[in-house]
Amino acid sequence: WLAGARGQPGPAIFVSGERVAAARVPYARLAPGLGGGALDRHLQRLDATILPVGARWLDRPWRLIAWNSDLLAADLAAQRPLREGDLHRLAALYEEGRVVVEAGARVDAFAVIDARSGPVRIERGAWVVPHTVVYGPCVVGRDTWLLGGLVGASTLGPGCRIQGEVDTAIFQGWSNKRHQGFVGHSWIGEWTNLGALTTTSDLKNNYGPVRVYPGGREEDSGLTKLGSMLGAHTKTSIGTLLATGAVVGTACNLFGGGAISPKWLPPFSWWDGRRSVEYRFDAFLGTARAVMGRRHRPLGPADERALREAFERSAGERSGAHVTSA
Repeated sequence: WLAGARGQPGPAIFVSGERVAAARVPYARLAPGLGGGALDRHLQRLDATILPVGARWLDRPWRLIAWNSDLLAADLAAQRPLREGDLHRLAALYEEGRVVVEAGARVDAFAVIDARSGPVRIERGAWVVPHTVVYGPCVVGRDTWLLGGLVGASTLGPGCRIQGEVDTAIFQGWSNKRHQGFVGHSWIGEWTNLGALTTTSDLKNNYGPVRVYPGGREEDSGLTKLGSMLGAHTKTSIGTLLATGAVVGTACNLFGGGAISPKWLPPFSWWDGRRSVEYRFDAFLGTARAVMGRRHRPLGPADERALREAFERSAGERSGAHVTSA
């Protein structure tokens, strides 16, 4: 139970604008509104204290890219300095009071951890090799390796392998960028692999707002800087150039190195620089098992069901985009 506006205990509904952001009510009163697609209206009809909150609505993936640095800085502001990992005496730290190196992490000689622009957290099992600069705010997740380059204002991992230049990005777990290339203001889904020299564009030549095409429909992002949003299990080949604001679905394969990618590629598509074809699901599944097996993380039945459902749900997107069958 949550204290009401007058300090009396009772159910509470948190509202931002005209939308319900959260609620705390007994399950018996909540249950009748579940499953019908009208939960907000059901909650607002309950006899509960209405409390206004300043919630942000994450209605588009690029919102989190734009907010991530500020949210990281806020989340890490209360962390206490910690240096329990293997921190080489020749590693350089700026603003040591805002740096955490957890036990089991390793920071080698001639690496630079720069927290002047925000806190930095390096978690257990992470490895920062020589000649890597990490600037805050930044979280290097568990078992993520930074293999040289300039990396910061980002959330990375767990289990990622990253080299080159990464700025203001989110790398979900087990993704690879092991070679040179720039990724900025981007969201990289889990189990994604970026081939050598893959590079994102995150700024238009006229410095105007970036337009995106989620689901193939044009939309103004309202952002001047926006790179790419790549779905889980997507792969790029050597030299891939990703368009400003590119939206690439789950399980895509881009191997048209040297050509600028489409602004939108439906899930389970192959793109060769000129045309798109549908990625056969069984062939994709075999690759996914091989990729995950290399990290000793088997593809489980629940994973396979979720991916198969994603393949089936996105069939209309591929058809609408004139993606041919291989």
